[in-house]
Amino acid sequence: MFAKDLISLLSINIKSRTDNYSDQYNRILVVKILMVCSVIMSVNWFKDTINCINDGGLDGNFVSQTCWIQGVYIYEELKERVDDVAYYGIPKDMSHDGMLKNGELCPTERKGVYGKKERDSKCKPLTKTFFLQYQWFPFYLAALAIVYYLPYVLHMYGNSDIISLKKSVKKGEATPETIVRTYFDRKTNPVRYHWFRVLFNYLIKVLYMVVNLVAFYGTNALLYGKFTSYGNKWIEWNRLENHIQYDYMGMRDHPRPGHEVLPPFGYCEVYSSSSDVLRDHANKHKFVCEMSQNVLTQYALIILWFTLIIGIVVSIGGFVILLIDHLITFAFMVKHGNMARRIYGRLTMRECEYLEFIRKRDIPFYADVLQRLKEVRLGCRIESGLKSGSLPTDSPPPGFEESMMKMI
Repeated sequence: MFAKDLISLLSINIKSRTDNYSDQYNRILVVKILMVCSVIMSVNWFKDTINCINDGGLDGNFVSQTCWIQGVYIYEELKERVDDVAYYGIPKDMSHDGMLKNGELCPTERKGVYGKKERDSKCKPLTKTFFLQYQWFPFYLAALAIVYYLPYVLHMYGNSDIISLKKSVKKGEATPETIVRTYFDRKTNPVRYHWFRVLFNYLIKVLYMVVNLVAFYGTNALLYGKFTSYGNKWIEWNRLENHIQYDYMGMRDHPRPGHEVLPPFGYCEVYSSSSDVLRDHANKHKFVCEMSQNVLTQYALIILWFTLIIGIVVSIGGFVILLIDHLITFAFMVKHGNMARRIYGRLTMRECEYLEFIRKRDIPFYADVLQRLKEVRLGCRIESGLKSGSLPTDSPPPGFEESMMKMI
């Protein structure tokens, strides 16, 4: 049942839409991938727990829940010293929590003369890096999905005329006269709104680029700057031989990229204290804990990395394609070599988009709309020419039919 729900969530209906393919990639495919990753990680979030090596006599459930809440940590200086660690970022000797000037690991506290622990001034403490992403990462991905959908909400607002035109053409009830009167009448549809909608579409393209960049670099900041190179490191790591990739008990010169982003093992410190009539007890415990949640998150992150990289490229491509399309339309408009270009030359960029939208869905209807536009937009000009004796009224201008066929 869960698999069927995921398949239905990933399914995409192939149909005509008002936004182009670059926008559809971001608002449909990326959103679905984010939601699927969020759902899978949420199931793991509810069912999986942190497990710690517990030899201190404490209750195991208490230790696991406490470590889940407080988070686990590794030592920053040991990330690159793969031969000195038992697990990634964790030294082989738990007491080694510092480093000497020569780079040798050492304990920051030693037993003094009377058995009391004393600070070793020569041993500099290692830096702790805490990881608590497992607590909120499913919600973060779900929030990203909402952010990716917001530009489409603006698209629906700024392109309500195109959406209305789509419904009119799809139902087949509109006539060329109705289309021209509704969408090409400058009184009911003023020119200032035309340019507003054209510029608004550029703003939507920019928003898709911004959303991709914010998601990419925002995730990088949340993962301590390890996300931007995450995909490249995975590609390089997969080129290694199998015995080098997975030799966790040998010489590990190449740690798994997923461990660098979210390590599956870490230290957790828990204080225990109790008091009764006979005695008071207080102690500090240090455990090695495993977080299998992070392993699943590592694979989700590699999917997210490639998805965002493609999203950045696609969103930039969508902006460039829109710009090129308008430049081509503008070049067609300014060259008045035949009657077809003369018709386009009398239209705004938004009205040209109306025509292109109709042409892609119904070519015969497109030809009828063009014929009606010729009568409306060029009729006054032809009649004014008649008054000066320049053009006849009983037949279309020379070359008009040929230019119409070329456009179609």
